[in-house]
Amino acid sequence: IAANREQVFIAGTVSGGGGSPSGDLFVRAYDASSGDLNWEIGRPGIVPATMKLASGRLLVAGAAGSSTYLAAFAVETGPSLWDDMVPTSGSILHIAVASSRIAAAISSGTGFAVRAYSLRTGGLEWEDRPTISPGFFENVSSIALNEDTVYAAGSAGEFFGNSEFLVRAYDAVDGSLLWDDRSHASTRTAAVDLALGKFRLFVAGYTSDSSTDADFLIRAYDARVDVADSQSKVPQLDNLRARR
Repeated sequence: IAANREQVFIAGTVSGGGGSPSGDLFVRAYDASSGDLNWEIGRPGIVPATMKLASGRLLVAGAAGSSTYLAAFAVETGPSLWDDMVPTSGSILHIAVASSRIAAAISSGTGFAVRAYSLRTGGLEWEDRPTISPGFFENVSSIALNEDTVYAAGSAGEFFGNSEFLVRAYDAVDGSLLWDDRSHASTRTAAVDLALGKFRLFVAGYTSDSSTDADFLIRAYDARVDVADSQSKVPQLDNLRARR
């Protein structure tokens, strides 16, 4: 769901005769005051995972069969402005927007990808898709950006072994990796969500050495561009663990 002062938008899937096994996308826009339906669109074989409002556009992201899916629709009336489908065995799980750029976090099997798109045209600006060694996994589930940096968070580890809190930072313009931070190795550890302020990046998740208990974990990073001048210099501030 997404909303502005005039409209409320929802996206989901509907199944029907002749449709895809995973369902078909529908997007609806309602008048925020009355609940009246303003417009509705559908797309076959597309499963949405997230959406966001930006600069008069409704961005819808997810998967289309064996491709990722990202599309922009005009907020007022619903026509498609552009769409992008890239063949891969994954789905766009989360998107973020800053200025004229979209950043996308993509889950793909045992690996992940981070992409940057032009908000205006949908053109791909860059992609990072690390190679994962056999028996290991890495994934990102949340993403944030400003004009200078794209941040992605998730988990990394070995099958039937420990996992780690994973946070990565990229140059927003060319996609070069600025730093990669991995911490709190345990039987179950993952970063779940992040929030970006003016000077700090906050990443929240969990860590546990028990099958029945876990600690809430939040870490703060210095998000000033001049702090991280190499991949080996990760600008950490502190972290907090709370038993739940």
